[in-house]
Amino acid sequence: MKKKAIIAIGNPMRKDDAVGLIVLKKLVDKKERFPKNITFIECGPKEVNLLHELSNFDMVVIIDAVDFKAKAGESRFFNYRDIKTDKPMFFSSHELDILKIILISKKIREAPDEIYFFGIQPKNLGYGTGLSPEL
Repeated sequence: MKKKAIIAIGNPMRKDDAVGLIVLKKLVDKKERFPKNITFIECGPKEVNLLHELSNFDMVVIIDAVDFKAKAGESRFFNYRDIKTDKPMFFSSHELDILKIILISKKIREAPDEIYFFGIQPKNLGYGTGLSPEL
């Protein structure tokens, strides 16, 4: 059975950037509805913590606030391979961009083959707590 992870990235002190953490908490509250081979991981704002963690899984879904130029609150599910890193479609307010972590993990042959993102378009990434009404 494949080992899978749902990973949330976000900063609870940057308003809408916390959306991934909030979604993960709601999923964990209902984890009995998920298969036993799924691990839930709260990464917070430091993606570098995931560098070697990715090697423990066959498939991961990363939940994060992602600026993909949509209306606030819209969400998209996409494959890591579909992300065009030469275009600024993917923005993260974190210390080290998750795409760089995945690239490093792939170079050292630790990243799983299946990496997906569930991105939620933020409205406000300013300092403070609480989500925008759209989210």
